[in-house]
Amino acid sequence: EWTADGIRTASEVPAAEAVRFTGRKLDFVIIGLLILAVAFLWIERAEKITADPNSIAVLPFANLSPDPENAYYAAGLHDEIMNQLAKLSALSLVSRTTVIQYADTTLTIPEIARELNVANVIEGSVRFAGDRIRITMQLIDSVTDKHLWSETYDREFKDIFEIESDIAVRVAKALEAELSDDELVALDERPFESVEAYKVYLKSFTGSDLAAREAASLAIAADPENANAYVWRAYQGAMSFMHSDRPAARLNEQQMEQMAASVLADVDHALAQPERYGHHVTAYYARALLHTQFWRRSEASADLDRAIELVGTESRPIDYHNLTWQLAYVGRCEEGISFGERSIEKWPDTQPAYAHLMLGLAYMCANRSVAAIEAMREAVKSNPDMILPQVYLFILELASGGAPTNPDIVEAFIAGTDIPTLIASYAYATALYVDKEKARAAIAKIAALEQNGARIGLVDRLTVALARGNREQAKEWIHLLVKKIESEQPDVGAPGLLWIWGNIIGDPILDEPEFVALRKQLRGQ
Repeated sequence: EWTADGIRTASEVPAAEAVRFTGRKLDFVIIGLLILAVAFLWIERAEKITADPNSIAVLPFANLSPDPENAYYAAGLHDEIMNQLAKLSALSLVSRTTVIQYADTTLTIPEIARELNVANVIEGSVRFAGDRIRITMQLIDSVTDKHLWSETYDREFKDIFEIESDIAVRVAKALEAELSDDELVALDERPFESVEAYKVYLKSFTGSDLAAREAASLAIAADPENANAYVWRAYQGAMSFMHSDRPAARLNEQQMEQMAASVLADVDHALAQPERYGHHVTAYYARALLHTQFWRRSEASADLDRAIELVGTESRPIDYHNLTWQLAYVGRCEEGISFGERSIEKWPDTQPAYAHLMLGLAYMCANRSVAAIEAMREAVKSNPDMILPQVYLFILELASGGAPTNPDIVEAFIAGTDIPTLIASYAYATALYVDKEKARAAIAKIAALEQNGARIGLVDRLTVALARGNREQAKEWIHLLVKKIESEQPDVGAPGLLWIWGNIIGDPILDEPEFVALRKQLRGQ
Protein backbone atom coordinates (compact mmCIF):
# COMPACT_ATOMS: atom_id res chain seq x y z
CA GLU A 1 0.00 0.00 0.00
CA TRP A 2 1.04 3.62 -0.63
CA THR A 3 0.56 5.46 2.69
CA ALA A 4 1.53 8.82 4.17
CA ASP A 5 4.52 7.06 5.76
CA GLY A 6 5.67 5.56 2.49
CA ILE A 7 5.16 2.17 0.86
CA ARG A 8 4.12 -0.60 3.32
CA THR A 9 2.86 -4.13 2.92
CA ALA A 10 -0.90 -4.47 2.88
CA SER A 11 -0.87 -6.52 6.14
CA GLU A 12 0.79 -3.62 8.01
CA VAL A 13 -1.87 -1.05 7.06
CA PRO A 14 -5.21 -0.82 8.91
CA ALA A 15 -8.07 -1.52 6.56
CA ALA A 16 -9.80 1.81 7.15
CA GLU A 17 -6.64 3.72 6.48
CA ALA A 18 -5.77 1.73 3.39
CA VAL A 19 -9.19 2.14 1.86
CA ARG A 20 -9.43 5.81 2.68
CA PHE A 21 -5.94 6.95 1.61
CA THR A 22 -5.13 4.51 -1.18
CA GLY A 23 -8.57 4.87 -2.72
CA ARG A 24 -8.21 8.63 -2.78
CA LYS A 25 -4.82 8.35 -4.45
CA LEU A 26 -6.18 5.99 -7.04
CA ASP A 27 -9.04 8.38 -7.71
CA PHE A 28 -6.55 11.19 -8.28
CA VAL A 29 -4.40 9.03 -10.54
CA ILE A 30 -7.39 7.91 -12.61
CA ILE A 31 -8.75 11.44 -12.90
CA GLY A 32 -5.31 12.72 -13.87
CA LEU A 33 -4.95 10.08 -16.58
CA LEU A 34 -8.41 10.91 -17.93
CA ILE A 35 -7.54 14.61 -18.07
CA LEU A 36 -4.32 13.82 -19.93
CA ALA A 37 -6.18 11.55 -22.34
CA VAL A 38 -8.81 14.19 -23.06
CA ALA A 39 -6.12 16.86 -23.46
CA PHE A 40 -4.22 14.63 -25.87
CA LEU A 41 -7.33 14.07 -27.96
CA TRP A 42 -8.07 17.80 -28.09
CA ILE A 43 -4.47 18.61 -29.03
CA GLU A 44 -4.53 15.97 -31.75
CA ARG A 45 -7.83 17.33 -33.05
CA ALA A 46 -6.51 20.91 -32.96
CA GLU A 47 -3.52 19.86 -35.01
CA LYS A 48 -5.83 18.39 -37.62
CA ILE A 49 -8.00 21.49 -38.04
CA THR A 50 -5.42 24.24 -38.21
CA ALA A 51 -6.29 24.77 -41.87
CA ASP A 52 -8.77 27.37 -43.09
CA PRO A 53 -12.20 25.82 -42.37
CA ASN A 54 -13.23 26.65 -45.96
CA SER A 55 -10.11 25.17 -47.55
CA ILE A 56 -10.84 22.43 -50.10
CA ALA A 57 -8.86 19.90 -52.11
CA VAL A 58 -10.81 18.65 -55.13
CA LEU A 59 -9.31 15.26 -55.90
CA PRO A 60 -9.09 14.06 -59.52
CA PHE A 61 -12.38 12.54 -60.59
CA ALA A 62 -12.58 8.83 -61.31
CA ASN A 63 -13.41 8.04 -64.92
CA LEU A 64 -16.24 5.52 -65.11
CA SER A 65 -17.06 6.03 -68.81
CA PRO A 66 -17.33 2.70 -70.65
CA ASP A 67 -15.58 4.11 -73.73
CA PRO A 68 -11.86 4.88 -73.06
CA GLU A 69 -12.09 7.66 -75.67
CA ASN A 70 -14.34 9.58 -73.27
CA ALA A 71 -11.82 9.63 -70.41
CA TYR A 72 -11.17 13.32 -71.04
CA TYR A 73 -14.60 14.21 -69.63
CA ALA A 74 -13.42 13.37 -66.10
CA ALA A 75 -10.25 15.47 -66.45
CA GLY A 76 -12.00 18.37 -68.15
CA LEU A 77 -14.95 18.52 -65.75
CA HIS A 78 -12.58 18.30 -62.78
CA ASP A 79 -10.88 21.47 -64.01
CA GLU A 80 -14.13 23.25 -64.85
CA ILE A 81 -15.75 22.50 -61.49
CA MET A 82 -12.60 23.77 -59.79
CA ASN A 83 -12.95 26.94 -61.90
CA GLN A 84 -16.51 27.35 -60.63
CA LEU A 85 -15.42 26.95 -57.01
CA ALA A 86 -12.54 29.38 -57.58
CA LYS A 87 -15.09 32.09 -58.34
CA LEU A 88 -16.15 32.04 -54.68
CA SER A 89 -13.90 34.26 -52.58
CA ALA A 90 -14.93 32.54 -49.33
CA LEU A 91 -13.37 29.26 -50.44
CA SER A 92 -9.68 28.41 -50.56
CA LEU A 93 -8.79 25.83 -53.20
CA VAL A 94 -5.68 23.69 -53.58
CA SER A 95 -4.42 23.89 -57.17
CA ARG A 96 -5.05 21.26 -59.81
CA THR A 97 -1.30 20.71 -60.25
CA THR A 98 -1.05 19.85 -56.56
CA VAL A 99 -4.08 17.54 -56.28
CA ILE A 100 -3.43 15.70 -59.54
CA GLN A 101 -0.76 13.61 -57.80
CA TYR A 102 -3.54 11.98 -55.76
CA ALA A 103 -5.13 10.28 -58.76
CA ASP A 104 -5.52 6.58 -57.92
CA THR A 105 -3.99 7.15 -54.47
CA THR A 106 -4.34 4.59 -51.69
CA LEU A 107 -4.18 7.26 -48.99
CA THR A 108 -7.24 7.92 -46.85
CA ILE A 109 -9.08 11.24 -46.91
CA PRO A 110 -7.65 12.33 -43.52
CA GLU A 111 -4.14 11.43 -44.69
CA ILE A 112 -4.52 13.47 -47.88
CA ALA A 113 -5.99 16.37 -45.93
CA ARG A 114 -3.08 16.40 -43.50
CA GLU A 115 -0.56 16.43 -46.36
CA LEU A 116 -2.37 19.32 -48.08
CA ASN A 117 -3.40 21.10 -44.87
CA VAL A 118 -7.07 21.38 -45.85
CA ALA A 119 -10.22 21.08 -43.80
CA ASN A 120 -12.33 19.55 -46.57
CA VAL A 121 -11.91 17.18 -49.49
CA ILE A 122 -14.09 16.65 -52.55
CA GLU A 123 -13.99 13.37 -54.42
CA GLY A 124 -16.11 12.40 -57.37
CA SER A 125 -16.61 10.32 -60.47
CA VAL A 126 -17.78 10.97 -64.02
CA ARG A 127 -19.52 8.59 -66.42
CA PHE A 128 -20.36 9.69 -69.94
CA ALA A 129 -22.27 7.51 -72.39
CA GLY A 130 -24.42 8.52 -75.32
CA ASP A 131 -25.90 11.91 -74.45
CA ARG A 132 -26.02 11.34 -70.70
CA ILE A 133 -23.59 12.34 -67.98
CA ARG A 134 -23.52 10.89 -64.48
CA ILE A 135 -21.53 12.89 -61.92
CA THR A 136 -21.20 11.80 -58.30
CA MET A 137 -19.81 14.33 -55.81
CA GLN A 138 -18.95 14.03 -52.13
CA LEU A 139 -17.76 16.79 -49.79
CA ILE A 140 -15.95 15.24 -46.83
CA ASP A 141 -14.86 16.72 -43.51
CA SER A 142 -11.17 15.88 -43.22
CA VAL A 143 -11.25 15.57 -39.40
CA THR A 144 -14.29 13.33 -38.97
CA ASP A 145 -14.07 11.67 -42.41
CA LYS A 146 -17.83 12.18 -42.62
CA HIS A 147 -19.84 13.48 -45.56
CA LEU A 148 -20.93 17.09 -45.33
CA TRP A 149 -22.77 16.83 -48.64
CA SER A 150 -23.14 14.36 -51.47
CA GLU A 151 -25.13 14.26 -54.67
CA THR A 152 -25.46 12.20 -57.83
CA TYR A 153 -26.40 14.04 -61.02
CA ASP A 154 -27.74 11.75 -63.73
CA ARG A 155 -28.87 13.96 -66.59
CA GLU A 156 -28.49 14.73 -70.26
CA PHE A 157 -25.20 16.45 -71.09
CA LYS A 158 -27.07 19.58 -72.19
CA ASP A 159 -27.63 20.28 -68.47
CA ILE A 160 -23.90 20.30 -67.67
CA PHE A 161 -23.67 24.04 -66.98
CA GLU A 162 -26.52 23.90 -64.47
CA ILE A 163 -24.85 20.91 -62.80
CA GLU A 164 -21.52 22.73 -62.44
CA SER A 165 -23.20 25.81 -60.98
CA ASP A 166 -25.31 23.72 -58.59
CA ILE A 167 -22.23 21.87 -57.30
CA ALA A 168 -20.47 25.13 -56.44
CA VAL A 169 -23.54 26.56 -54.66
CA ARG A 170 -24.17 23.40 -52.66
CA VAL A 171 -20.54 23.10 -51.57
CA ALA A 172 -20.61 26.71 -50.40
CA LYS A 173 -23.85 26.16 -48.48
CA ALA A 174 -22.52 22.99 -46.86
CA LEU A 175 -19.55 25.02 -45.57
CA GLU A 176 -21.84 27.93 -44.60
CA ALA A 177 -19.85 30.21 -46.90
CA GLU A 178 -21.53 33.44 -47.93
CA LEU A 179 -22.00 34.14 -51.63
CA SER A 180 -22.26 37.63 -53.06
CA ASP A 181 -24.74 38.58 -55.77
CA ASP A 182 -21.87 39.04 -58.23
CA GLU A 183 -20.58 35.56 -57.46
CA LEU A 184 -24.00 34.04 -58.04
CA VAL A 185 -24.18 35.81 -61.38
CA ALA A 186 -20.69 34.54 -62.28
CA LEU A 187 -21.71 30.97 -61.42
CA ASP A 188 -24.68 31.18 -63.77
CA GLU A 189 -22.59 32.35 -66.72
CA ARG A 190 -22.32 29.74 -69.47
CA PRO A 191 -18.77 29.40 -70.79
CA PHE A 192 -20.23 28.20 -74.12
CA GLU A 193 -23.55 28.67 -75.82
CA SER A 194 -23.01 25.45 -77.73
CA VAL A 195 -22.90 22.28 -75.65
CA GLU A 196 -21.22 20.48 -78.55
CA ALA A 197 -18.46 23.10 -78.57
CA TYR A 198 -18.05 22.61 -74.83
CA LYS A 199 -17.56 18.88 -75.33
CA VAL A 200 -14.68 19.62 -77.68
CA TYR A 201 -13.29 22.25 -75.35
CA LEU A 202 -13.05 19.74 -72.51
CA LYS A 203 -10.52 17.80 -74.57
CA SER A 204 -8.10 20.71 -74.26
CA PHE A 205 -7.40 19.78 -70.62
CA THR A 206 -5.52 16.67 -71.68
CA GLY A 207 -2.41 16.40 -73.83
CA SER A 208 0.10 19.00 -74.98
CA ASP A 209 -0.37 22.72 -75.56
CA LEU A 210 -0.63 21.95 -79.29
CA ALA A 211 -3.45 19.51 -78.59
CA ALA A 212 -5.11 22.16 -76.44
CA ARG A 213 -4.89 24.69 -79.28
CA GLU A 214 -6.40 22.19 -81.69
CA ALA A 215 -9.24 21.44 -79.29
CA ALA A 216 -9.88 25.15 -78.78
CA SER A 217 -9.92 25.61 -82.56
CA LEU A 218 -12.58 22.91 -82.90
CA ALA A 219 -14.58 24.58 -80.14
CA ILE A 220 -14.37 27.90 -81.99
CA ALA A 221 -15.59 26.21 -85.18
CA ALA A 222 -18.63 24.95 -83.29
CA ASP A 223 -19.22 28.24 -81.45
CA PRO A 224 -17.50 31.08 -83.41
CA GLU A 225 -18.44 33.85 -80.98
CA ASN A 226 -17.23 32.21 -77.79
CA ALA A 227 -14.63 34.43 -76.13
CA ASN A 228 -13.55 31.68 -73.73
CA ALA A 229 -12.25 29.45 -76.52
CA TYR A 230 -10.41 32.35 -78.19
CA VAL A 231 -8.72 33.28 -74.92
CA TRP A 232 -7.73 29.68 -74.24
CA ARG A 233 -6.31 29.23 -77.74
CA ALA A 234 -4.42 32.52 -77.47
CA TYR A 235 -2.91 31.64 -74.11
CA GLN A 236 -1.81 28.19 -75.25
CA GLY A 237 -0.28 29.71 -78.37
CA ALA A 238 1.62 32.29 -76.34
CA MET A 239 2.85 29.61 -73.93
CA SER A 240 4.18 27.62 -76.88
CA PHE A 241 7.00 30.16 -77.21
CA MET A 242 8.18 29.76 -73.63
CA HIS A 243 10.31 26.63 -73.66
CA SER A 244 12.26 24.58 -76.13
CA ASP A 245 10.10 21.53 -75.49
CA ARG A 246 7.02 23.34 -76.75
CA PRO A 247 5.71 23.04 -80.33
CA ALA A 248 7.10 26.47 -81.23
CA ALA A 249 10.59 25.01 -80.88
CA ARG A 250 9.84 22.71 -83.80
CA LEU A 251 8.43 25.43 -86.05
CA ASN A 252 10.41 27.45 -88.53
CA GLU A 253 10.56 31.24 -88.39
CA GLN A 254 7.65 31.69 -90.78
CA GLN A 255 5.44 29.28 -88.83
CA MET A 256 6.31 31.07 -85.59
CA GLU A 257 5.27 34.39 -87.13
CA GLN A 258 2.00 32.82 -88.25
CA MET A 259 1.31 31.47 -84.78
CA ALA A 260 2.07 34.88 -83.28
CA ALA A 261 -0.36 36.54 -85.69
CA SER A 262 -3.00 33.98 -84.73
CA VAL A 263 -2.50 34.70 -81.02
CA LEU A 264 -2.87 38.45 -81.56
CA ALA A 265 -6.03 37.94 -83.62
CA ASP A 266 -7.53 35.68 -80.95
CA VAL A 267 -6.80 38.25 -78.24
CA ASP A 268 -8.40 41.03 -80.28
CA HIS A 269 -11.49 38.89 -80.81
CA ALA A 270 -11.74 38.05 -77.10
CA LEU A 271 -11.31 41.67 -76.01
CA ALA A 272 -14.04 42.74 -78.41
CA GLN A 273 -16.53 40.56 -76.50
CA PRO A 274 -18.21 41.73 -73.27
CA GLU A 275 -16.07 41.04 -70.21
CA ARG A 276 -16.88 37.79 -68.47
CA TYR A 277 -15.18 36.33 -65.43
CA GLY A 278 -11.48 36.81 -66.04
CA HIS A 279 -11.56 36.62 -69.85
CA HIS A 280 -10.10 40.05 -70.52
CA VAL A 281 -7.42 39.63 -67.85
CA THR A 282 -6.29 36.32 -69.35
CA ALA A 283 -6.32 37.85 -72.82
CA TYR A 284 -3.95 40.59 -71.65
CA TYR A 285 -1.72 37.96 -70.06
CA ALA A 286 -1.57 36.05 -73.33
CA ARG A 287 -0.69 39.10 -75.39
CA ALA A 288 1.86 40.32 -72.83
CA LEU A 289 3.50 36.91 -72.86
CA LEU A 290 3.68 36.93 -76.64
CA HIS A 291 5.18 40.43 -76.68
CA THR A 292 7.76 39.29 -74.13
CA GLN A 293 8.83 36.40 -76.35
CA PHE A 294 9.34 38.86 -79.22
CA TRP A 295 11.31 41.18 -76.88
CA ARG A 296 8.65 43.89 -77.08
CA ARG A 297 8.95 44.75 -73.40
CA SER A 298 7.16 48.12 -73.51
CA GLU A 299 4.12 46.58 -75.22
CA ALA A 300 4.16 43.69 -72.75
CA SER A 301 4.34 46.12 -69.82
CA ALA A 302 1.39 48.07 -71.18
CA ASP A 303 -0.74 44.92 -71.36
CA LEU A 304 0.31 43.91 -67.85
CA ASP A 305 -0.73 47.36 -66.62
CA ARG A 306 -4.16 46.82 -68.18
CA ALA A 307 -4.37 43.42 -66.48
CA ILE A 308 -3.43 44.98 -63.13
CA GLU A 309 -6.23 47.55 -63.51
CA LEU A 310 -8.74 44.75 -64.06
CA VAL A 311 -7.36 42.60 -61.27
CA GLY A 312 -7.75 45.30 -58.64
CA THR A 313 -7.41 44.45 -54.97
CA GLU A 314 -9.75 41.44 -54.91
CA SER A 315 -9.12 38.81 -57.53
CA ARG A 316 -8.21 35.19 -58.20
CA PRO A 317 -4.94 33.69 -56.95
CA ILE A 318 -4.00 32.75 -60.52
CA ASP A 319 -4.02 36.44 -61.46
CA TYR A 320 -1.45 37.25 -58.80
CA HIS A 321 0.64 34.24 -59.79
CA ASN A 322 0.64 35.27 -63.45
CA LEU A 323 1.56 38.85 -62.63
CA THR A 324 4.40 37.67 -60.38
CA TRP A 325 6.40 35.97 -63.10
CA GLN A 326 5.29 37.99 -66.11
CA LEU A 327 6.32 41.26 -64.46
CA ALA A 328 9.67 39.67 -63.64
CA TYR A 329 10.23 38.68 -67.27
CA VAL A 330 9.78 42.26 -68.44
CA GLY A 331 12.26 43.48 -65.83
CA ARG A 332 9.74 44.79 -63.27
CA CYS A 333 11.17 42.47 -60.64
CA GLU A 334 10.11 44.24 -57.45
CA GLU A 335 6.52 44.61 -58.67
CA GLY A 336 6.48 40.90 -59.45
CA ILE A 337 7.81 40.15 -55.97
CA SER A 338 5.08 42.30 -54.45
CA PHE A 339 2.32 40.34 -56.22
CA GLY A 340 4.00 37.05 -55.34
CA GLU A 341 4.31 37.86 -51.65
CA ARG A 342 0.75 39.14 -51.49
CA SER A 343 -0.61 36.02 -53.20
CA ILE A 344 0.98 33.78 -50.58
CA GLU A 345 -0.25 36.03 -47.79
CA LYS A 346 -3.82 36.15 -49.14
CA TRP A 347 -4.11 32.53 -50.27
CA PRO A 348 -1.51 30.45 -48.38
CA ASP A 349 -3.25 27.15 -49.18
CA THR A 350 -4.00 27.82 -52.84
CA GLN A 351 -1.42 26.50 -55.32
CA PRO A 352 1.43 26.86 -52.79
CA ALA A 353 4.04 25.10 -54.94
CA TYR A 354 3.22 27.17 -58.03
CA ALA A 355 2.99 30.38 -56.00
CA HIS A 356 6.41 29.89 -54.41
CA LEU A 357 7.94 28.89 -57.76
CA MET A 358 6.68 32.09 -59.37
CA LEU A 359 7.89 34.15 -56.40
CA GLY A 360 11.26 32.43 -56.62
CA LEU A 361 11.58 33.45 -60.28
CA ALA A 362 10.82 37.06 -59.33
CA TYR A 363 13.49 36.92 -56.62
CA MET A 364 15.94 35.55 -59.19
CA CYS A 365 15.07 38.45 -61.48
CA ALA A 366 15.97 40.85 -58.63
CA ASN A 367 19.18 38.89 -57.91
CA ARG A 368 17.96 38.03 -54.39
CA SER A 369 19.48 34.58 -54.15
CA VAL A 370 18.77 33.87 -50.46
CA ALA A 371 15.07 34.68 -50.86
CA ALA A 372 14.95 32.71 -54.14
CA ILE A 373 16.40 29.63 -52.43
CA GLU A 374 13.84 29.83 -49.64
CA ALA A 375 10.97 30.22 -52.12
CA MET A 376 12.14 27.21 -54.15
CA ARG A 377 12.47 25.15 -50.98
CA GLU A 378 8.89 26.00 -50.06
CA ALA A 379 7.77 25.02 -53.57
CA VAL A 380 9.55 21.67 -53.31
CA LYS A 381 8.10 21.11 -49.85
CA SER A 382 4.57 21.79 -51.12
CA ASN A 383 4.93 19.53 -54.17
CA PRO A 384 8.06 17.35 -54.41
CA ASP A 385 6.90 16.04 -57.80
CA MET A 386 7.13 19.47 -59.45
CA ILE A 387 10.50 19.35 -61.18
CA LEU A 388 11.15 23.02 -62.07
CA PRO A 389 11.68 24.21 -58.49
CA GLN A 390 13.89 21.15 -57.92
CA VAL A 391 16.17 22.19 -60.79
CA TYR A 392 16.23 25.86 -59.80
CA LEU A 393 16.92 24.97 -56.17
CA PHE A 394 19.80 22.69 -57.19
CA ILE A 395 21.47 25.48 -59.17
CA LEU A 396 20.81 28.22 -56.62
CA GLU A 397 22.21 26.15 -53.76
CA LEU A 398 25.35 25.39 -55.75
CA ALA A 399 25.80 29.08 -56.57
CA SER A 400 25.38 29.99 -52.91
CA GLY A 401 28.31 27.77 -51.96
CA GLY A 402 26.26 25.07 -50.28
CA ALA A 403 25.64 21.43 -51.05
CA PRO A 404 22.41 20.86 -53.00
CA THR A 405 19.72 18.98 -51.13
CA ASN A 406 18.36 17.15 -54.15
CA PRO A 407 21.22 16.13 -56.52
CA ASP A 408 19.90 12.63 -57.21
CA ILE A 409 16.45 13.90 -58.23
CA VAL A 410 17.86 16.56 -60.55
CA GLU A 411 20.49 14.34 -62.14
CA ALA A 412 17.88 11.65 -62.82
CA PHE A 413 15.63 14.25 -64.42
CA ILE A 414 18.41 15.69 -66.59
CA ALA A 415 19.30 12.17 -67.73
CA GLY A 416 15.76 11.63 -68.96
CA THR A 417 14.65 15.03 -70.23
CA ASP A 418 14.95 16.53 -73.70
CA ILE A 419 14.47 20.19 -72.67
CA PRO A 420 17.62 22.01 -73.87
CA THR A 421 17.16 25.06 -71.61
CA LEU A 422 17.11 23.02 -68.41
CA ILE A 423 19.97 20.81 -69.58
CA ALA A 424 22.06 23.87 -70.45
CA SER A 425 21.33 25.51 -67.09
CA TYR A 426 22.33 22.31 -65.30
CA ALA A 427 25.54 22.07 -67.33
CA TYR A 428 26.39 25.70 -66.53
CA ALA A 429 26.05 25.26 -62.75
CA THR A 430 27.75 21.87 -62.77
CA ALA A 431 30.73 23.21 -64.71
CA LEU A 432 31.16 26.09 -62.28
CA TYR A 433 30.73 24.23 -59.01
CA VAL A 434 30.72 20.43 -59.33
CA ASP A 435 32.21 18.37 -62.12
CA LYS A 436 33.23 19.53 -65.58
CA GLU A 437 32.91 15.97 -66.85
CA LYS A 438 29.21 15.92 -65.91
CA ALA A 439 28.85 19.29 -67.60
CA ARG A 440 30.45 17.98 -70.78
CA ALA A 441 28.06 15.00 -70.80
CA ALA A 442 25.07 17.37 -70.50
CA ILE A 443 26.43 19.57 -73.30
CA ALA A 444 26.90 16.51 -75.49
CA LYS A 445 23.26 15.65 -74.91
CA ILE A 446 22.21 19.07 -76.20
CA ALA A 447 24.29 18.49 -79.34
CA ALA A 448 22.57 15.12 -79.84
CA LEU A 449 19.15 16.73 -79.45
CA GLU A 450 20.05 19.28 -82.12
CA GLN A 451 21.11 16.52 -84.47
CA ASN A 452 17.69 14.94 -83.95
CA GLY A 453 15.89 18.11 -85.00
CA ALA A 454 15.52 20.14 -81.80
CA ARG A 455 15.94 23.89 -82.22
CA ILE A 456 18.59 25.23 -79.85
CA GLY A 457 18.10 28.93 -79.14
CA LEU A 458 20.80 31.56 -78.81
CA VAL A 459 20.23 31.78 -75.06
CA ASP A 460 20.94 28.06 -74.72
CA ARG A 461 24.04 28.40 -76.92
CA LEU A 462 25.23 31.30 -74.79
CA THR A 463 24.69 29.23 -71.65
CA VAL A 464 26.72 26.36 -73.11
CA ALA A 465 29.58 28.70 -74.10
CA LEU A 466 29.69 30.07 -70.56
CA ALA A 467 29.64 26.55 -69.17
CA ARG A 468 32.71 25.83 -71.26
CA GLY A 469 34.34 29.06 -70.10
CA ASN A 470 34.66 30.21 -73.72
CA ARG A 471 34.60 34.03 -73.49
CA GLU A 472 34.90 34.74 -77.21
CA GLN A 473 32.13 32.39 -78.16
CA ALA A 474 29.94 33.77 -75.37
CA LYS A 475 30.48 37.32 -76.62
CA GLU A 476 29.59 36.21 -80.14
CA TRP A 477 26.31 34.69 -78.99
CA ILE A 478 25.46 37.78 -76.93
CA HIS A 479 26.02 40.09 -79.91
CA LEU A 480 23.80 37.88 -82.08
CA LEU A 481 21.18 37.77 -79.34
CA VAL A 482 21.18 41.56 -79.01
CA LYS A 483 20.56 41.83 -82.76
CA LYS A 484 17.73 39.34 -82.41
CA ILE A 485 16.23 41.40 -79.60
CA GLU A 486 16.49 44.59 -81.64
CA SER A 487 14.77 42.94 -84.61
CA GLU A 488 12.06 41.44 -82.33
CA GLN A 489 12.74 37.82 -83.26
CA PRO A 490 11.75 35.23 -80.63
CA ASP A 491 14.30 32.88 -79.14
CA VAL A 492 13.38 29.53 -77.64
CA GLY A 493 14.78 29.03 -74.17
CA ALA A 494 14.63 32.73 -73.24
CA PRO A 495 13.92 31.89 -69.54
CA GLY A 496 17.57 30.85 -69.31
CA LEU A 497 18.44 34.55 -69.22
CA LEU A 498 17.38 34.64 -65.57
CA TRP A 499 20.78 33.14 -64.69
CA ILE A 500 22.65 35.69 -66.77
CA TRP A 501 20.87 39.04 -66.37
CA GLY A 502 22.00 39.62 -62.79
CA ASN A 503 24.61 36.86 -62.69
CA ILE A 504 22.76 35.13 -59.87
CA ILE A 505 24.66 31.99 -60.84
CA GLY A 506 27.91 33.68 -59.73
CA ASP A 507 30.02 33.27 -62.89
CA PRO A 508 33.27 35.33 -62.63
CA ILE A 509 33.24 35.83 -66.41
CA LEU A 510 29.94 37.71 -66.25
CA ASP A 511 31.40 40.14 -63.72
CA GLU A 512 34.15 41.21 -66.08
CA PRO A 513 33.55 44.83 -67.25
CA GLU A 514 32.95 43.87 -70.87
CA PHE A 515 30.35 41.27 -69.93
CA VAL A 516 28.67 43.62 -67.43
CA ALA A 517 28.08 46.01 -70.33
CA LEU A 518 26.81 43.17 -72.53
CA ARG A 519 24.41 41.98 -69.83
CA LYS A 520 22.92 45.47 -69.65
CA GLN A 521 22.24 45.30 -73.39
CA LEU A 522 20.44 42.01 -72.88
CA ARG A 523 18.17 43.67 -70.31
CA GLY A 524 17.48 46.57 -72.67
CA GLN A 525 19.34 49.06 -70.48
